[in-house]
Amino acid sequence: VRPSECPCGTSQPVLQRNGDLLRWRCKSCKKTVALRDGSVFEGSRMSLEFIMQYLLLWAHKTPFTSIASLLDVDHKTVEAFRMVLSVKMQRITEKIMMGGPGFDVEVDE
Repeated sequence: VRPSECPCGTSQPVLQRNGDLLRWRCKSCKKTVALRDGSVFEGSRMSLEFIMQYLLLWAHKTPFTSIASLLDVDHKTVEAFRMVLSVKMQRITEKIMMGGPGFDVEVDE
């Protein structure tokens, strides 16, 4: 997600690349923010290329053993990455509150 404004008040930070690391950088104050900050990928040591390829294969319901083979990594790496994402996504869904006092919410599955 592109930040619309830097805390210093200037607008439109620019995206900079340093290898696999992508950061937003303010033209005025020079403050930088990593692209992964605030996402489920914050703190991950996996490359952005691996993450995008993994997500694409996962979205197409590719078996984990096939994902490992296609990405040329050990199946334990794929399983560990899946577990980390699963835990982070669970934390996010626990924080989402639907409805509230005075509101009825119906959920169809």
